[in-house]
Amino acid sequence: MLNELINMNKDVKNFLCETIFRDRVATQSEIIELATQEGYEENEIYRALDIFLYNSLIDQTQGIMPPPVRGDFLISDVQYHEFKIKGYL
Repeated sequence: MLNELINMNKDVKNFLCETIFRDRVATQSEIIELATQEGYEENEIYRALDIFLYNSLIDQTQGIMPPPVRGDFLISDVQYHEFKIKGYL
């Protein structure tokens, strides 16, 4: 699945990286809404989120998260920086 991350559409990958890691959006529905407003296909974003999840860039939350943590997944900055340095993102 790492190859799928490396070969992912660069625009989609950049959009998700900016939305998740810079803007800290961790709610799937909000990401999908922002993506469709930018002209991306919903299925393409769902697939890309699955790839991010499989490669541990994000991790699904289990149950309701206590405040101030909110969202559908946790963001892994460590994995993001590691992949960024290696040129995967």
